[in-house]
Order: sequence, then C-alpha cells, then structure tokens
Amino acid sequence: MVALIHPRAFDFVFAFVRGGDVQMKAIALADWLEAWLRFKTLCDVERGTVIFDIDDTLVDSREEGIQPVVNIYKLCQKLGFTCSLVTARAEGPENRKETVRMLHQNRIEDWDCLYMMPNAMRNRIKSQDDLRKYVSEYKYDARAKISAKRTILANIGDMWHDLVKYPLSDAHRQLCDVTPDECAIFFPASGHHEVAVKLHGNTG
Repeated sequence: MVALIHPRAFDFVFAFVRGGDVQMKAIALADWLEAWLRFKTLCDVERGTVIFDIDDTLVDSREEGIQPVVNIYKLCQKLGFTCSLVTARAEGPENRKETVRMLHQNRIEDWDCLYMMPNAMRNRIKSQDDLRKYVSEYKYDARAKISAKRTILANIGDMWHDLVKYPLSDAHRQLCDVTPDECAIFFPASGHHEVAVKLHGNTG
C-alpha cells in the first residue's frame, strides 16, 4: 500500500511517498498529479505547462517509456497544457537529433521546448557536488525562462537537483539527508510556484 507521509520537521509543503515498489510509487505519483492537473483546469490557468526531465523520468535506462509518466505527458496535452522538456543531456546537433528520435520512437511528441545542457557548463562537472550544483543551476535557469512565457504547473524528475537548486538554501535544508531513492510531492520554497514530483532516483 502506498501512502503520503508529511514529515513534521519540514518547513514547506512536503510529503514522502512511502510503501510499495518503484512501479507502484510511480503510479501513485501519476495519479496524484493527474488529479492536480484536472484541478488546475478548473482554475482557468492560462498558458500552463508541465516540465519533464527525460532520463529515468520519461524513459528508463533502456530508453523505453516509463508509462505512468508518459501517460501524464499525454494527459497534459489532452487538457490543453503544454509539455516542456529540460534534460541534462549535452546540447549538440547529433545529440539533439538522437534525443528527438528516441522521444518520437516512444511517442513522446509535440513538446513546447526542449532544453539541453550547454557543454560549457557540463565540462565544469568534476565531482558529485559539481553535478548537483551545475545541473540544478542550469535547470533552475531553464525553468525561469519557461516561467517568463508560461505558468509552470508541475516539474517532474528523478533527482533532487532536477527540482531544487544546489547548494541547498536554508529553506530546503531538510533535504540534505534525503536519499535519491525517496519519492515525494512538494512545493519548493524557492521555486516558480510549481509542484515538484520526485520519482525514484538511482542511489548507485
């Protein structure tokens, strides 16, 4: 059985998704997000978008679609919202072409924008701390650009640095000891007013 558990120590709206296996948690997260998006349609949100990470979010390690998340992608479009892709895959003509081919192969199509990480920033990554810092910085800046055009309704990723900026601010200090394999739903204290949906991440 999957349940939402709110840790009292957290200073912002936050709930762990506990119980069940990885697939059950992904389904529970998708069910919650579907309800949230349907609620947003009742709020007359104009120009709303949902941001998706790609690897281990829309597709797995074999580059096959993760169905509960792909279903949310398609639901967004059915409800009249756009989908924005923000990935840490390296920018470049060949890599972009291959990424687009892979997405189309999984019937992930018609996105509003596809942000890929500039090589100049990727080349600065020398450690795990660098990875969290530069990926989260790049993704935060991409969300800022997207939010200038559209209302961000949700942001979905498998790693904490997909969702919050590192180094962690005091507002997010409770996340310091939370492992990547945790799943959660929360509203970042210093985000763009979106709900963040954290899928199971790789601990290896």
